[in-house]
Amino acid sequence: MSDQTITEQILGKRIENVEYADVLEYFNTPRKESDRREFKAFVDGTKAEKDQRTTLLRSICAFLNSEGGLLLWGTPIGKAPAPGQEDEFQGDLTHVINEYGEDQLSSIVYDNISPPPQGLKHRKLEDGERRLYLFEVPRSSYSPHQVSGTGTYYFRFNATTRPAPHHLVEALMRRVTFPNIGAYLKITALQTANPDLQLLAEVLVINHSPLQNERDVTIYLSTSQGQFGGQTFGAVSNRKYLNGNAELRLENQIATLHYGVIHSEVVEIRMPISAKGSTLVIVVSVGGRYSPVKGSSYTLTLDTNLGAKDLITSMAENYEFHETLGDMKSSSSEVLRSALGRPPQT
Repeated sequence: MSDQTITEQILGKRIENVEYADVLEYFNTPRKESDRREFKAFVDGTKAEKDQRTTLLRSICAFLNSEGGLLLWGTPIGKAPAPGQEDEFQGDLTHVINEYGEDQLSSIVYDNISPPPQGLKHRKLEDGERRLYLFEVPRSSYSPHQVSGTGTYYFRFNATTRPAPHHLVEALMRRVTFPNIGAYLKITALQTANPDLQLLAEVLVINHSPLQNERDVTIYLSTSQGQFGGQTFGAVSNRKYLNGNAELRLENQIATLHYGVIHSEVVEIRMPISAKGSTLVIVVSVGGRYSPVKGSSYTLTLDTNLGAKDLITSMAENYEFHETLGDMKSSSSEVLRSALGRPPQT
């Protein structure tokens, strides 16, 4: 198996390094679609753009349920060189007139594909006023995925995206080797609670795997400033407060987590009043007996004039925790130093 990413195999560069000119040069030569690459031209018009977004979601869903692939939006229009032959894509790129920010583009994908995909990368490439988008989609360990609006599963077959037959969906469900659970943060209030600034939130934990329950689920949280509240001194509790109460662990909090059931935990963070107007980063992660640890990160602006939903300025949800190092304040090495009674590393 090649160590190159799918983008490297097709465009010769990692997706982080691809430029608009690279894609333009790529289509100087006639190109055909395959099971692992798909080309979408942009057709102007509100209805057409909406339809294309739906088509993009279907294609991403199909790659997730198959072997992964690269989707380019803004390619030349495909034309068959002769009747009955496959379309070839060559020449000028079409311009995607709609501009999406990183968070907005992520939301389009993650809010409309269930369960939310892992490891997907996307890039916006621009040349002056011209724009196109790349989506690098891995083969999913948590398939089958479906487009939420229709509930339809898709897969790639002979360079086309098709609805998945029942027997394939069933086979994909049985292929999952460990539960796919995720933890998400819902901000409920930011208020003054003299002499502190108080943030209230809910942690929502859900099992996305239809055929697998998870057991002994532990929830982890960390905050970049302030302290977690709710500590009861002298009482037996599975709530563990670390690093001056800047980290909270709810050990074995959920005995059994069934598919589709949402488990909710209320959490509180207290900060000095002087924190108003500053930035707060909260990381929530979750893991169980069989599942890998998954994480979600949230950046908030501590503005009491904003509504709870408007406090979050950016987020990265439901990623596999080993992909992002250093989110939790107590790394494995720091946990070991603490257990050994050694001072933290400076």
